[in-house]
Amino acid sequence: MKNIIIIAVAIIFVFYAGMWSQKFLMEDQCLDSGGSYNEDGICNVTDTYQK
Repeated sequence: MKNIIIIAVAIIFVFYAGMWSQKFLMEDQCLDSGGSYNEDGICNVTDTYQK
């Protein structure tokens, strides 16, 4: 029973770590393309000034 709980916690941890890293990569890609974020956290590239 203890092994099942450890495995379940490890799966949950890996899932949330993957979500966090995906969020970080998406934010980085948005900022690299010259975008910005609105109040909802959505990347907005069309309203930003680009040189």
